[in-house]
Amino acid sequence: MCWYEQLDEKVREYLPDMTMEREVPLSKHTSFRIGGPARRLAFPANREQLVILMGLAESCGVKPFLLGRGTNLLVDDRGLDTLVIKTAEHMTAVRQLDEVTLEADAGILLNHLAVYAQQHGLSGLEFAHGIPGTLGGAICMNAGAYGGEMRQVVTEVTALLPEGVILDPDLLATLPLYHKKACALDALCQGIESYWARKATEDSQVDAFLAFTGVLDNLRPYLAGDPHAAEELQYAAYRSGCAIAVSRTTAAHAMSYRLTKRYGLAHGHACMLTLPAIWEAMLDDTDALPVLMDLAQKMRLGSELMGPRLLRGILYDLEMPFPPVPDAEALDDLTRSVNVQRLSNNPRIFTAEEIRAIYRRSMTPLHDPEKQACLDIWRYYGA
Repeated sequence: MCWYEQLDEKVREYLPDMTMEREVPLSKHTSFRIGGPARRLAFPANREQLVILMGLAESCGVKPFLLGRGTNLLVDDRGLDTLVIKTAEHMTAVRQLDEVTLEADAGILLNHLAVYAQQHGLSGLEFAHGIPGTLGGAICMNAGAYGGEMRQVVTEVTALLPEGVILDPDLLATLPLYHKKACALDALCQGIESYWARKATEDSQVDAFLAFTGVLDNLRPYLAGDPHAAEELQYAAYRSGCAIAVSRTTAAHAMSYRLTKRYGLAHGHACMLTLPAIWEAMLDDTDALPVLMDLAQKMRLGSELMGPRLLRGILYDLEMPFPPVPDAEALDDLTRSVNVQRLSNNPRIFTAEEIRAIYRRSMTPLHDPEKQACLDIWRYYGA
């Protein structure tokens, strides 16, 4: 079976909602209207689909070609015998994180991003309005015009990293404090989820171990401004990306997206909010218990029962805000949003009622004695 037939099968199984076309003339997707057919052309709808798709491509032995809007791109008339991934079709979201920060997907057009910034009272992207192409390409080449360039306005990039990478911890220094915390929590969650995922391999569990121990050991000094801890934490985040690309995501990620959209939480914050309750909900599952016990040992905890408490202690110690306690309408909305197919990689498969209970538990603040117990576990962790 050739690589694209293998990929077709894997996409049908793991990404049934994603559009992927066959033998598509790339002349339809380049500004010069030239280019032969791509063996496969995929249109991921979001970041999670992109991560999963990259992992599927790697497992099939094919190196994808990433395409934005196809501006000024010359493609051979013979086409490309590979997977082409187009980000500009659907990955075009943008939102305002705080008074001075926007978060945008790689596929958004630069002129659209500049207009969005202007409409929201933000300056700095005026130079980009006349530059053709997408944000992802502009960052890769540090696009610029009229005395401005991307490096002057970009503070953080979430990237799928190739095997050889340059990690620059100075990039972390400019992040707002909330996003420093959220990015660290995202790496921690990805490490834990990658370790317990059903599709985890021995190699991906090594990456996951390096990720969650790297975050746990360096989170406090990193937030205190220690440059060495920043290097270690960035390396941990890289390892978490390596792990999740193989093992793929589990329940915390599947349950995070609606929290982000409904309440404006950063992705890492949303994942970390549900992770303790997800862990708790698996403690009575005999199939899930062995990996939870192994994970607790790797995290240097005395018992698998300590895992959820440690994670909650981190949330409270970092003073991460809780969204409102959900009413029936909110719980219905959150529960409906979860793609049950994405839960198949979780050690335990949850029912809709269990998902609802996890959301309720996750968004209900602890009473003071329980809260203090969780804080103490984190504050004395590693001592």
